[in-house]
Amino acid sequence: MQTSPLGTGPDLNNVTIDVLPFAQINTDLLRAISLDSNASITLRNGAIVQNAPPATAGPGQWGAGENTIEFNNDTSLDIQAGAQVINRGAATASGNSAIYINGNGNTITNNGTIQGTNNPAIVIRTSRAGNIINNYGTISTLGSGYAIDSTSPSTKVNNHSGGVITGDILLSGYFSDLTLDSGSVVNSRTISTVASTANFVILNGVAGNPDTVDTLSSDIINFEIISKYGPGEWILTGRFDGVRDVSVNEGILTLSGTGNTVRFYNIAGGTLAADNTNTLSIGSTVTIQPAGTLDLRGYNQSVQAIQNAGVINLNGTAGTELTVAGNYTGNNGRLNFNAKLSDDASDSERLIVQGDTSGDTTVTVNNAGGSGAQTIDGIELISVTGASDGEFIQSGRIVAGAYDYTLERGTGANDANWYLNSSTVAEPPGAEPEPIPDPHPDPGDMVERPEDSSYGANLAAANTLFAASRDTRSVLTTYIDPITGQQQTTSLWMTNTGGHNRSRDDSGQLKTQSNRYVLQLGGDVGQWSSNGIDSFRLGLMTGYGHARSTTDSQVSGYSSRGSVDGYSVGVYGTWYADAAHHAGLYVDGWTQYGWFNNSVNGQDLNEQDYNSKGFTASLESGYAFNIGNNPAKNAAYYIEPQAQAIWMDVKADDFNEDNGTRVTGDGDGNIQTRLGVKAYMNAYSERDKNKDRLFQPFIEANWIHNSKDFGATLNGVTVSQDGAANIGELKIGVNGQLSKNFNLWGSIGQQVGNSGYSDTAGMLGMKYLF
Repeated sequence: MQTSPLGTGPDLNNVTIDVLPFAQINTDLLRAISLDSNASITLRNGAIVQNAPPATAGPGQWGAGENTIEFNNDTSLDIQAGAQVINRGAATASGNSAIYINGNGNTITNNGTIQGTNNPAIVIRTSRAGNIINNYGTISTLGSGYAIDSTSPSTKVNNHSGGVITGDILLSGYFSDLTLDSGSVVNSRTISTVASTANFVILNGVAGNPDTVDTLSSDIINFEIISKYGPGEWILTGRFDGVRDVSVNEGILTLSGTGNTVRFYNIAGGTLAADNTNTLSIGSTVTIQPAGTLDLRGYNQSVQAIQNAGVINLNGTAGTELTVAGNYTGNNGRLNFNAKLSDDASDSERLIVQGDTSGDTTVTVNNAGGSGAQTIDGIELISVTGASDGEFIQSGRIVAGAYDYTLERGTGANDANWYLNSSTVAEPPGAEPEPIPDPHPDPGDMVERPEDSSYGANLAAANTLFAASRDTRSVLTTYIDPITGQQQTTSLWMTNTGGHNRSRDDSGQLKTQSNRYVLQLGGDVGQWSSNGIDSFRLGLMTGYGHARSTTDSQVSGYSSRGSVDGYSVGVYGTWYADAAHHAGLYVDGWTQYGWFNNSVNGQDLNEQDYNSKGFTASLESGYAFNIGNNPAKNAAYYIEPQAQAIWMDVKADDFNEDNGTRVTGDGDGNIQTRLGVKAYMNAYSERDKNKDRLFQPFIEANWIHNSKDFGATLNGVTVSQDGAANIGELKIGVNGQLSKNFNLWGSIGQQVGNSGYSDTAGMLGMKYLF
């Protein structure tokens, strides 16, 4: 153990001191190491250098006080892991420190411990520039005193990952920096400098690691700039006093202190987040560059001016306000609001500009739980007291429930402000002279979302894709087997159906077009007769179908697309009173179970996927009257009145859209009835006589009635398909028995309803007798 000082201070230059591992220098009342310049000091692992200045010690000056280690210029001090420099000064030990520097060009690299007791840990007293402190270990003061106290210009204090500084920090020399790396800790009440020193606090992240979070609770006083660099987040909970500029270049800088005095916030990149009410300085100017984001996190803020080329997220519950006491300038930036979209009294986040607005800003609005309702003046989003020359331009859809909202400038006395409206503007009647504006105008119609009709079109398709009549499976053909003499019939059939539908909703705002395709397969599995004349047949069937629809709003201009894909399995049965000629009475019935994958993709909205499933069933009957025969042409003529009822009970799942809107289907349980008459001719040419060939051209007319309208209810508002309650249909086609084993048939049909409803369908079928 060394108990006497090493060095005598002045004129002791070019000295190298190496304190070996676990060696100790303990000089009690005296300074331990005192050198001049160009020295090299190394404290190896476990080494301890300490002293204990008495209360009567001289002032902590180089060469005069009782500092533990002191030197002047161009000296390096390397404290390795586990090594310690300790000043155990009395409570009145006149500011003696663990390390005292009196010159420039010095570097301290600390991986161990530097500790002052009732005195600073490190003091730099010089007007000369260029001292560096690299801390990987611990720098602390116990009791009174600074952890670091420097008057040297261009002092660089770098607290690296793993470094801990406990005690206040004072950097009063010009152009001095405190750099804090992610993973470092500062336990200080204040980090300060004197005014107008152009000093920086630099907060660094870790390259390639955006998930780091570091916290600094110190008050920061009189620094020129506080800058955040690199990924990750720094959270600053202290107060800023006399700070000129807070800047963010990358990552997240979160502020929660209040009572701050900051002149400028500059967000060049990354995010500046406010985590407390009025944590941004009231008199400040906020500049958001294109790569930058200001995130209010739901806390009210008041600033002097904003220049926005980036993004502002109010980002809280509806009701958060951003107040600009001066001017707001939009440089093609964006504002993101939350609003509880309902009527005029809805809560919303707001931008309040007490000065002027200029430039362009895009606006997005997220629905914060509103169910959608009618507006008159609208939901105020942006209010402007001064000249309202800025343009706020809606970006993307703003939807709630069944309705679309639009961002619009106010009218009349409110033309400086901007509002969200769910209603179209009601056109005033012409009048001479021009009437005085009504202070309580009537709203126009609600602006319905095109998705409303897409949901209804999907449910309509799921219920009707596999709905069919007896003739879809073709009229049964029979022949007498020449060997057995028994009557034979079809055992396997297939139909392909395509169609195009046009409809409107019940408000007339939405127009929908859809296309569909259906493939059905079936075959007889049983047959019998009660008297040798009639015939009852039982069969199984399955099918695949898909439909695609597009809905366009005639009011908002938005569109949406619907999609249905599904399968069915079922059973059918048919009874003919006259099996050989199919004259007289017939009864037909079927039941099917279908399951479907559905989607609705609204313009600028996320796709919504959901399922539907359920049963459909049919009962049909008719009576074929032979009204004439023409033996010369091998033709027989028939009139066949028909009646059919189809129960449609495919139900869509209830679900919530991504925006929170509750969607339920309407129209399941519909009973579709059809009354019609079919006229047809059974004929064959003379050259086909005795060749088992038969052709049946036909024409039929039907009246179709639906007991329910297909549609959807969004947050309690129902939008339904219009014009399909009563439909007229005309269909033409031909059934052809080409041989005793093979039939081919086809038809084209056109339906017309009210309100622009129409449906065109074509079908081609075939069956084969084994």
